[in-house]
Amino acid sequence: MASMKASPKSRKLNVLSEESKKIIDDAFSVFDCNEDGFVDYYELKAAIRALGFPIRKEGVKKILEAYDKPNGRKISRRDFNDVPVADMTAQRDPVDEMKYAYRLFLDESSDGIAVPQLRKAAQAINENLTEEEMHGMILEFDHDRDEKINEQEFLAIMLDAD
Repeated sequence: MASMKASPKSRKLNVLSEESKKIIDDAFSVFDCNEDGFVDYYELKAAIRALGFPIRKEGVKKILEAYDKPNGRKISRRDFNDVPVADMTAQRDPVDEMKYAYRLFLDESSDGIAVPQLRKAAQAINENLTEEEMHGMILEFDHDRDEKINEQEFLAIMLDAD
């Protein structure tokens, strides 16, 4: 009797938002350096890491073995978008994602999001916030009044909880 389990190549994930699908596709485009519609080992590893997934050599090799095109040691845009990265994205824990986002605000000298970290983030997205606006944002969510947003306060903001 034939197995009913879908092969990795025939499986399609439709659980991702359009925004997530676009981010994944954009990552592929950025790392498909020679624009041939495929990524090799190094491009695949860089793209997956850029999407926020810590991946080791063995993980990249497994993906290539499962989705590799014959004689190329590469993975196509379709397979990259539809299967391995989509699986990883769908399996993400939203709270872990929020914690990861929080850490992106921090630098080596900070233990919370204060005005300098908020300023840097605002500049990165070309958002012009005044010092007063940034102080107000911190003050609104800084429950322990230490003039910075710690991880728990950040999670409360993201989860819209107190």
